[in-house]
Amino acid sequence: MGKKFLVLVNWHVHRKKDQEFFYQSPNIILQNRRYWFFNYWPERDIETEVIDYSRFPIVHFFEKNIFRFYVIQGFKALTKLEKYDILISHGVQSAIVLAFIRSFLGINYPPHIIIDVGCLNGGRSRQPELILFQFAMNSVSGLIYHAKSQKKHYDKYFPKLARRSIFVPFGVDTEFFKPLDLEQENYILSVGYKFRDWRTLINAYSKIRTNTMLKIVGPKKLNIKLPENVSVIPYVPINILKELIARAKFIVLPLINLPYAHGQMTLLQSMAMGKAVIVTKVASTVDYIKDYQNALFVKYNDISDMKDKIEFLLSNPNEIIRLGRNAQMTIENKFTEKHMAEVMYEAIRLIISY
Repeated sequence: MGKKFLVLVNWHVHRKKDQEFFYQSPNIILQNRRYWFFNYWPERDIETEVIDYSRFPIVHFFEKNIFRFYVIQGFKALTKLEKYDILISHGVQSAIVLAFIRSFLGINYPPHIIIDVGCLNGGRSRQPELILFQFAMNSVSGLIYHAKSQKKHYDKYFPKLARRSIFVPFGVDTEFFKPLDLEQENYILSVGYKFRDWRTLINAYSKIRTNTMLKIVGPKKLNIKLPENVSVIPYVPINILKELIARAKFIVLPLINLPYAHGQMTLLQSMAMGKAVIVTKVASTVDYIKDYQNALFVKYNDISDMKDKIEFLLSNPNEIIRLGRNAQMTIENKFTEKHMAEVMYEAIRLIISY
């Protein structure tokens, strides 16, 4: 492809000389190495510049929590467009400001591709929000998405863009997320900072007679009465989280029902580390899981089914081992970062050829 890419992301990116074990590949730029999935692409003459969100705490607070999109980032990118061949935004928070300005000014070059993890406007169809998004998308060249269910929303509300949208399975950095040689402890683990159905999980666990602890990592506070064998741990650094995953008997991911990608990172990272996973069957997981083969599906918002699946694994340690091995094999065969990069490469080539 031999292009210069301007990449907008909605997370903090660290610039380092050498790899540090507590940074995932999307979160670090190394000297003499291309950024993230670009590192796997065949051409050697690709250049990337990455713009993340504003470093000013007050600005970042308002952009993230009040506006829910990144204004400063969009204007920074606007001043640099003429230097680049392709613009890629990860998430609509990093795309919408620039897309709206370009549509207003009639700017269509360079082509703008969105890696859309939230179904643009959250899959909503209410006015006038939808009208604003439809206008902004006039300057967008294509969409890449990680959950096939999102295509229905594009087909209905963004038909022109839908013809230039491509499903690319999410992929895990298996060097960073791999089985750790740590002793297993007597707990199961659930992880998540948002979009989790904690009530169903906790209610189900309260009905199980077991001395195995349930550790929940992520929420600052839950307005739910916790049984004695359930504990909540706020945010932990990624290296600590990997140790918690490695020492757990298995992982439980209770997801809420949304029409777009969510929970996939934790799911696939846990699988890459060789862990058996119980996960809610929703739109974001059906593209990656085969029930009883590489994980266990649980019905959405079903306390009884959640209880039964947890008890099943607690009573069948051989199933925990089998599912964990199959999970790791699934990632290595289909859902590595390299797999994602290869499909992403072809998807972007196709989109810019329209």
